[in-house]
Amino acid sequence: MQAGLFADVFREAAKLRERLAQARKRKQEIEEAQRRNVDLDNRYAAMQSDPQSRASERLRVLRERRERGPKQIKAHETNVARLDAELTRVKNEQKAAKMAADGKQL
Repeated sequence: MQAGLFADVFREAAKLRERLAQARKRKQEIEEAQRRNVDLDNRYAAMQSDPQSRASERLRVLRERRERGPKQIKAHETNVARLDAELTRVKNEQKAAKMAADGKQL
């Protein structure tokens, strides 16, 4: 019976490693989006101080920043909800595994 329990633990560890890899990838995506936003902000600031820049160019930069904001927020909210559900599921699985292990020891 312990072999089955160890196999379950190893499977769960593999799942956790996969989730960690996904979280790292998502973190990189978020950091890239933040860098892009900072770049847009810097470009807009440079355009504001440049008397030869056109209003249409400044407006385009502002629109791009505005469009990216809600997309990023929605992506973050979706990710948080998914991770909360995953956390609840893992806690329940852990609780069930503990109860099963305790029951086998009796």
